[in-house]
Amino acid sequence: MYIILQYLGACLFIFITFFFVIIPMLPNAWQYRTKMSVYYMLLLIYGFITTVLALATPRQLSNYKYPMATLAFTRWLYGLRYRVNNLARLRQLQGSYVLVSNHQSSIDLMGVGLLWPYQCTIVAKKSLMFAGWFGLAAWLCGCVFVSRGRQSAQAEMRRLAARMARQDDTVRVWIFPEGTRVSGADLGDFKKGAFHLAVQAQVPVVPIVFSNYSSFYSKRSGLFQQGEVEATVLEPLPTAGLTEADVADLTKRVRDAMSAEYSRLSAASDCKAD
Repeated sequence: MYIILQYLGACLFIFITFFFVIIPMLPNAWQYRTKMSVYYMLLLIYGFITTVLALATPRQLSNYKYPMATLAFTRWLYGLRYRVNNLARLRQLQGSYVLVSNHQSSIDLMGVGLLWPYQCTIVAKKSLMFAGWFGLAAWLCGCVFVSRGRQSAQAEMRRLAARMARQDDTVRVWIFPEGTRVSGADLGDFKKGAFHLAVQAQVPVVPIVFSNYSSFYSKRSGLFQQGEVEATVLEPLPTAGLTEADVADLTKRVRDAMSAEYSRLSAASDCKAD
């Protein structure tokens, strides 16, 4: 055991030296590529760790605590600092609800891990289930997988809504309503799936907005440095009494509120950069 610990300690020392000494000496574009490669490698390692720890309690949402805890190390490693406005709004919420946030990059996971509530899950494409350790870990944590077919996806979401509506069960669901990564000056168009789910389950929608990463991260420019992210938990929107006919209006109201906050956070970030 002592020899194994010595070996692991040596590997960690080499890794930390490589990350903090060698990588900063590389050109920006190569720093970006190397840091992203390390990031995805870490996600695979976290998937393996989660798989081992979650095998005893498969499909339990509480298993998400394992990958979310490991992301704290990743935030430290990459030097990302988070400032969260109105965190009490999220911590005080009881019961089931739907979380929606803007989606800029795969590094969003670091912010998601910081705010992840108890008994929460995500909705993902079924193809992710076959993505090695990562997919197996997601399945063990209780990730909701949906097929590409519209009818089967809608059926799965109805089953999820029925579970969320139960008084004897608590399920929170985190969804990126843009459906794809958007890193521009404004948010992308919102898909209505998250809002259909909230209305069907009659649970609140909790919008969360993360500030623009452009001051420290840009795939297009090959930039990935240390930086600060500001996040805001907006006022939850109740859906009690709403019907499918109200989904479009609910979607617009949530997007408008998130877009306004995104613009405010971006302006504040630009002022700090100046």
